[in-house]
Amino acid sequence: DAKIQFVHAKRGASTGWGGGRRLVKKVGREKALRMLLLQESVYGEEESLVGGRYADAIADEGETALEATMRLFVNPLLELPCSQSIRAIKKAVSAADGDGEVIDAVNRELNLDTNMAIQAEFESFMSVWGGDSNREQIQKAKERLRDKDVAK
Repeated sequence: DAKIQFVHAKRGASTGWGGGRRLVKKVGREKALRMLLLQESVYGEEESLVGGRYADAIADEGETALEATMRLFVNPLLELPCSQSIRAIKKAVSAADGDGEVIDAVNRELNLDTNMAIQAEFESFMSVWGGDSNREQIQKAKERLRDKDVAK
């Protein structure tokens, strides 16, 4: 089965070259943020259903709405290695969603059209790619793969 998943935030990076913009157009702002920041996967035929849900999540029995929100959304974000990648992803999604103005890293206001949305996504990507957190997370991923190969 086909699988769509973005691991950029987990790697201390963000999308680049229009991938985030296309995802927002395909699944909408809320689902795109969840997929990009929480590494939510979409499998097989499910991608045609994305965005048509009535609820984002369901609390476990006996769990309050606050507890469910913390478990499902807040805690996973707090576990991400790089707050800069979170900001970069949010900026790219805001630009792709057609926000008239997006505040960049130095608090300049940008008026965005499609080309500028792609440029904003690329600049967000470049602001985190190759940074300390990105390099550290890639090294950890390489070590996990190496350890997995050794265990075989």
